Amino acid sequence: MKCDLGDLAIFYETYGTGRPIVMLPGRPSDHHIMERFMEPLFTQRDGWLRIYPDLPGTGLTPSVDRLATHDQMLDVVLAFIDTVIPGQRFVLAGLSYGGYLARGVVSRRAAS
Repeated sequence: MKCDLGDLAIFYETYGTGRPIVMLPGRPSDHHIMERFMEPLFTQRDGWLRIYPDLPGTGLTPSVDRLATHDQMLDVVLAFIDTVIPGQRFVLAGLSYGGYLARGVVSRRAAS
């Protein structure tokens, strides 16, 4: 699947239905690393919509020159979340750089 954010299309995969959980991979890995780690945990757990994006510059998501800072990458992650699961409560999981971005999401959303 692709999430169109104007000048950038984020590739992502989803599995299941229910409460959204966004799985943010570390760099330079694509969504497959989180998929391999996390999907076995859900074989006996229903009720979760698992969302695995490729961050810009990884997997099937192209890089864009405008992403020069971590804050700009965080803006893309927030725009992705707002587009794919607008207005919904969600859970975050992150690996390495994805964990860093997850903390940024929590920080930004707590402030708003």
